[in-house]
Amino acid sequence: MRLVSAIAYKWAAAIADRFNQNNSWKRSFYYWIRLFFGTLVKMAIILGIAALLDVFWPTFYCAVTYGIVKVISGGIHYRSFGRSILLSVMLFITMGVVADTFNYIYTPFDDTLTKGPYIYVWISFVFSLLCAIVFVPVKVRHRVKFWNYLRYIYKVLTVAFVSYAMYYTLNIFSLDNLRYILSIWTAIVFELAASIPLVYYSVVKLNQILNYK
Repeated sequence: MRLVSAIAYKWAAAIADRFNQNNSWKRSFYYWIRLFFGTLVKMAIILGIAALLDVFWPTFYCAVTYGIVKVISGGIHYRSFGRSILLSVMLFITMGVVADTFNYIYTPFDDTLTKGPYIYVWISFVFSLLCAIVFVPVKVRHRVKFWNYLRYIYKVLTVAFVSYAMYYTLNIFSLDNLRYILSIWTAIVFELAASIPLVYYSVVKLNQILNYK
């Protein structure tokens, strides 16, 4: 990621100089440019590995859903371990494999939809809703402006998203959409499970180990 940081710094400096902005603006440009390119690099690596493992689409669906839930549930608390490419690869590939595995388990030979997918979705929905109500967002150690207000907003948005996801998936439930539906709920469960304090701090420690800190 050093190459990404170097490119982001040069671009941020060039933009700040072009528009005669101060160092505060330069830092802001650097942060967002680095975030954008860092995300592209991570996703290119992740989806490349997913394609080799033949789980491209489940991983892609999981990644998109995970990213949405992360933002609306107060994804800022992931800043401490968001830099690890290795951790991201492990996380997204695992989600893709899990979603794809359950898709094969729930797809019978006679192409009829069984109760298995409904049970999977309902269990995922109840678990995710409980996590959203009880644990979202994770308490951050670094200072965030208007945190008490934002905590309420994150919680409401997450509960609303989980509820809508349930309504949406029940309306499109079919054998043709099964991989897509299972990927959505696998990603939601994985992301919201990370809001549980024990899981969150375990992932932080794992990231520290992977980054040799």
